[in-house]
Amino acid sequence: MVDYKPHVVRQGEHVAKLAFVRGADAEEVWNHPSNDNLRAKRSSMDVLYPGDVIHLPEGATTPLPLEKGSNNRYTARIPRRKLTLALASTRGPYANEPYEIRGLPGPPDAIARKGTTGPNGEVDVVVPVTVRELGVFLPNPNLTYLVRVGDADPIAEASGVQKRLENLGFLERGVEHDPEEMQAGVRAFQAKTGLPVTGKVDKPTLDKLAEQSGQPD
Repeated sequence: MVDYKPHVVRQGEHVAKLAFVRGADAEEVWNHPSNDNLRAKRSSMDVLYPGDVIHLPEGATTPLPLEKGSNNRYTARIPRRKLTLALASTRGPYANEPYEIRGLPGPPDAIARKGTTGPNGEVDVVVPVTVRELGVFLPNPNLTYLVRVGDADPIAEASGVQKRLENLGFLERGVEHDPEEMQAGVRAFQAKTGLPVTGKVDKPTLDKLAEQSGQPD
């Protein structure tokens, strides 16, 4: 019987990656009874928050056989997860724009690396769970979006709201924001998306922010 023990989530970790390094199935880990509390707290196993506690299996991997005096070769299959992005600026989404995915491992034809954004700036890309960072290049505006996989905190957290507002161009990226700046970013987002302009992060604002950012909540 496999024992499940608690693990404190760090930035950039998600269930698929944590399960893979332990030789376990992500769905089985996520749906294990020991993770009932975490599932009640987080709606998606792809978006965890640093400090969340997830229970992970120990001893799930099977030792590989070694033959003494010969070369031993093994092939590892790395699972992949679908990553959905929504590319936009304060002027609106980058709709129907050609894009190129950069920074993925393997030969160019191993993973689809080029395409066209959707009507709301959507980009769907399937990435190995071990990928930490990639770039989305838009030739027409000559712009590259740097995406750090696993860094989108849950939208229920203040940091999750901030990162989505930054990604959509309503806040400057990579700097600290005081409460007044956050409120200004929320008001600008609400005005742009037709919501009542209150500066408060209410449920309609959270729902619209999740929809516009193309990320799970």
